[in-house]
Amino acid sequence: MVRWQELTPSDVDLKSLSDFILEKGHPVHMNSLARRVVRSILENVQRNRTYAPGDEYTPGEVIFLDEGRATVRSVEQGENSRQGHFKILTLVLPDGQEKYLAAEVPGAPASEYLPVAEDQIDSVMKEYGEFVRDAIHKALADDGRFAWFQGTRGDEWCLYEMLPRIKEDEVSQILILLRSRPGDSALIPYPTEEIVKTLWGVEDDGSNKYLLKSFGVNVVLQQDMRIRWMGNGWVLQEEW
Repeated sequence: MVRWQELTPSDVDLKSLSDFILEKGHPVHMNSLARRVVRSILENVQRNRTYAPGDEYTPGEVIFLDEGRATVRSVEQGENSRQGHFKILTLVLPDGQEKYLAAEVPGAPASEYLPVAEDQIDSVMKEYGEFVRDAIHKALADDGRFAWFQGTRGDEWCLYEMLPRIKEDEVSQILILLRSRPGDSALIPYPTEEIVKTLWGVEDDGSNKYLLKSFGVNVVLQQDMRIRWMGNGWVLQEEW
């Protein structure tokens, strides 16, 4: 059983999230990343099969019993007149005790892998979403491959390698753009979509090209002490 409230950054599969973002082709909202992590963990749990006498096991494998997780220490040949040839598992229980069970019994039921359903993910997110998101945020923040920005589209992440480069002279043009605003509107936030449209001629059409460009601009500007994000646009720090 997964203890979602105890999830840590080390439980987050960063390669899976990296592949997911690359597959999407644009910045991805934290809620989508969280669902991806929950699905991955649930799939891993279901791949760790519950014991079934018809299954085949190998030494070192972890299986689930009523007593909890058990590790297969050894697999030996067994036989009797009623069941014929089968295998005998030596299992190590969580408390260190050993237990012996039969496996590969002819005609006995085997475990069946069931795909993770969306309602399973919904249930986890409803009850433990904050713990999942917190673990993901810490994991991504500690990995230099991932860029973050929380703007009008919400809490989003992307890979730096996907973002277009914003040059220093382009940042200077943005500063000029902000300074050129009339005095009575200087503190009215300048939306990123207007900046991108004015300087690069890219419309907010929902395309990956626009989403990557605007996200890249936001990531660069949030690191610039001369500019301040107001939740819906940018202003000059000196005018704040």
